[in-house]
Amino acid sequence: MGRILVEGERESVTRPQVRERRGAGGSRRVELVSYAAANDPEQLKKAVSKR
Repeated sequence: MGRILVEGERESVTRPQVRERRGAGGSRRVELVSYAAANDPEQLKKAVSKR
């Protein structure tokens, strides 16, 4: 589970899990920009003000 900001309140959400494939069958976790922005009030304000 993860938490994001919604109207100034923290809400529980299912945290998205995304992996990038690597050579030789390996992979690594990728952080989604949208999820990071939903956790950072400043990034969220910037994203909203651009629209």
